[in-house]
Amino acid sequence: MNWLSQKDEHDSIFNNGGDFWLPTKQQENQQNLIFQGKAYQKQVKTRKWEAVHLELYVDKLVRIANNQAEYCNINACYLKKIKYSESSFQPYKHGFRLHYGKQRVEFFTESQDHYERWQSALKRYCILTKFNKKYKLICKHKLNEPYPSCTYKAQRNSDGLFFQIRIIEKSQLDDPGLVLNDIAILRRVDHVYVQRLQEVYEDQVYLYIVYDQYAGREQKFLLPQLLQTSEKVVAELLYKLLLGLHHIHSKGVFHRDIKFDNIFNRFPDCITDCCLVNFSSADFHENKMHRRIGTPGFMAPEIFKTKQYDQQIDVFSLGVIFYYIVFGKMPFGTDLNEVLSKNEQGDIDYPEFCRISVSGLQLMKLMLQKDPQKRCTSFQALNHHWFINLKIRDLLGKPSVMMNQMKMGSGLNLSTILEKSDMIDNSNMSIAITPRGVIKKAQMSRSKSTDINILDQEFIYETVADKMKCLTNTIPQPSRIKHKQNKLQMQK
Repeated sequence: MNWLSQKDEHDSIFNNGGDFWLPTKQQENQQNLIFQGKAYQKQVKTRKWEAVHLELYVDKLVRIANNQAEYCNINACYLKKIKYSESSFQPYKHGFRLHYGKQRVEFFTESQDHYERWQSALKRYCILTKFNKKYKLICKHKLNEPYPSCTYKAQRNSDGLFFQIRIIEKSQLDDPGLVLNDIAILRRVDHVYVQRLQEVYEDQVYLYIVYDQYAGREQKFLLPQLLQTSEKVVAELLYKLLLGLHHIHSKGVFHRDIKFDNIFNRFPDCITDCCLVNFSSADFHENKMHRRIGTPGFMAPEIFKTKQYDQQIDVFSLGVIFYYIVFGKMPFGTDLNEVLSKNEQGDIDYPEFCRISVSGLQLMKLMLQKDPQKRCTSFQALNHHWFINLKIRDLLGKPSVMMNQMKMGSGLNLSTILEKSDMIDNSNMSIAITPRGVIKKAQMSRSKSTDINILDQEFIYETVADKMKCLTNTIPQPSRIKHKQNKLQMQK
């Protein structure tokens, strides 16, 4: 390992202690793979190039070489671009350097195109530097900040796009763990109806968190329009929020503070195009004990009684929003003491007058069940017949059947999945596919005549030994469906 100069060192709120590489204790879940491919390292003693296989996950980078696998904490690494012009680095000039504390490691790629793909994948999960050279602050937003920070609208110098930047003075943080947890959660989720974290920058004084910028505003400002809208518009809004909620639940995360303030409309005056924001109260479901948290009036009753609640609390909170839009009032009153008492009991009165159909009211009652065991899940809500009756699922696309097959270990390969894309009604729906360690975002098309181009050779093996065998010669697995089609054509 090389040592960094004193100039590159500064106090980081990220954990920069210990060894760079750690031995892997268990096989990684290939469904959580984000990006993978071949890279090269130059050996210090022999000056020879060594091919290695790299796998990027949300919280680690796995390096496989010489039949051994090891990993580093990618979230605590600084990412820097490197390019050498010396002849000794031919043919691998383009690469990236990872800094971890005072240690560093360098990887090179076969081409600039491969480097740019690695850079695009890594920058969301590493720490970046030189924020002031890449962004220009425009104006300050008036938002409720979860910790000492200021939020700005900013413009990226490279392409002129706008983003939301949260700037945090590190010395003012009482508990840096809150910020780190917020970042870790947003790195794990990636969905159109969930605010996306783009990048994280750090210098000696500040932490800069870059989010997607939306032209709309908090949904609470559009409530007058929501209260007068049609049942189908209400269903469309709820379906989109449930899609985002189901995504974060599938990633082992729950929001814990869903309310109108934390739902943001992506475009001005568009009441149905919205997303979940503000994950400062969120937590990982794998943590067994949870503190009492949330906003009175939106909290699930079990939060008042136990620390072992689960993701069902988010469904209840979204049910409260559903209730308000339909009936124009909160289910537990407005006086704080009354709200706390009724919220803890969880008993809800439903007015006789209701401007939605019986099936819509049935879904609302399922979401607002005070017993979490009887309450529907986000996935069950998405498949409720209310959305089917109103053809909302036909408009926005069904929850992916293929994603469930992936979770159960289906052996479908990438091209086979794309050929089965007629299982999804909406051809513009973007879905993350995870077949045997291959993760791609693919635009699903119903046209069977479209050729499927695999842009890069993929490693589809699951053991270290198998991955080592294909480092130098990787052959994509052909689609069985395509193979049968070609065979029938030849017989004709």
